Amino acid sequence: MGLKVPSFQSPPRSDQLDRSLQRSRNGDCVVAVRVRGRPFAVVVADVIEGIVVCNRLDASAAGVVRDGLWREVEGSHDASAPAVGTVGPCTVASESRQRKPDTFEELYGLDEAA
Repeated sequence: MGLKVPSFQSPPRSDQLDRSLQRSRNGDCVVAVRVRGRPFAVVVADVIEGIVVCNRLDASAAGVVRDGLWREVEGSHDASAPAVGTVGPCTVASESRQRKPDTFEELYGLDEAA
């Protein structure tokens, strides 16, 4: 899919959060997701959303990526199709078109800074 894959860990540092995202100065991301006591589908949704947020995808690309990742998780993809590139190219939202967020929470939509 041409995406940058974040690192994952569990659980988030804060006991009050189910998921968090930390972005380093070089752009690398760590997505932390609470697993214990949560439905599998909810955990998977948090992982997928972490990938979308880390890649700063625009709305159209985010929808394509979410659909493609869910198909992979559910195993409903076409076995005859190639595993790479099946959902098409993804684009990162243009920095110049985005409104600059006022807070870290607004910037990442998930939680806390490292």
